[in-house]
Amino acid sequence: MRKVFEVTGSRRSVLARLNRIFRFRNCGGGLCLASVSVLLMVAAVANADSRYSAHSGELERWVFSGAVEAGLYFDGADADFNASPLVGPRATNIGDSDDVSDVVQSEEDSNDVLSGLVGGNLEVMTPGLRDVPSHPRMFMDLSLLGVLAAETAIARNGNPGDFGVPDAFPNAAAFIGELILSGHGTEVTSQNQGFQLHIGIGSAFTFDFGDERIRIKPSVVYSRTETIVSAVARRAVRIVNSDPIVGSRRLRSLDSYRLIELKDEFTEVYHGLGPALEIEYETRNRIGPFAVSLFAKGAGTHLFGDLKTKFVAENPDEPLEVVRWNYKNERWTYRVTTGIRFRFVPRR
Repeated sequence: MRKVFEVTGSRRSVLARLNRIFRFRNCGGGLCLASVSVLLMVAAVANADSRYSAHSGELERWVFSGAVEAGLYFDGADADFNASPLVGPRATNIGDSDDVSDVVQSEEDSNDVLSGLVGGNLEVMTPGLRDVPSHPRMFMDLSLLGVLAAETAIARNGNPGDFGVPDAFPNAAAFIGELILSGHGTEVTSQNQGFQLHIGIGSAFTFDFGDERIRIKPSVVYSRTETIVSAVARRAVRIVNSDPIVGSRRLRSLDSYRLIELKDEFTEVYHGLGPALEIEYETRNRIGPFAVSLFAKGAGTHLFGDLKTKFVAENPDEPLEVVRWNYKNERWTYRVTTGIRFRFVPRR
């Protein structure tokens, strides 16, 4: 039997061949209507096959792709601080019950750190195994993600800042201590910064549901991240005794206090390895030679090495007055992202 036409051809070629077969020029109304109906059905089938052909051909080749990616990074840490006793000059009649004899009050706490991520991803994927269910194939990808984050206090006591005398100042000299000044406080903060590098290698499994294609991609990922760990201690020590005659007027000046300001900062680079899972939905949309996919990814990273950061700061005016901070990053961190991928799959 002679082959009349092929559905897999272009819609224009299908129209031309149907025109030659049915001779539309001289057909009657009923025949023209029936012919046009057949033409529309065949054209729809041809169009559906054309849209799906990008899926079927994609399994047989190496595929390179780029993606825009954004998401969240979850981290956590523990911190504590303590200090030596005050040994420098200090007034003898401190009246505030909240004043302590150490440089700062001890504190221990923990907190979660949340950061935004935005960046790009590059991927290369091998051809699939056609005779194996789900057509498994290997892939390797690289993500470079910029971090959007603010400082997060891990452990804090007070509110460290600029020293200042409050507007409402007690009149009774006997009740004026040191912590009445604003700016007292001690804290350890964490801030993810810079760019994160994630390199993964894994397998991709393809599942078709009619015209829809889902790809599941488990992998193992190496990660490099950066974190700024900061510590600060601010303390005002009153060096002038309260005078019942003068009252509190003299204590309204910062000259009546010995101001201690100690701080330090480290940039820690962490390396880790962990599992990741990406689910990719391959749309039937195209931009030139690029097929468009949507994806969501989750990953956990086990950090290597020593995750502790220790700070020790001495008061330059009184070297025996020391503040010690300790910071420890959590061993596991987590990342969730989503994005749009452009896969280079030109039509054959």
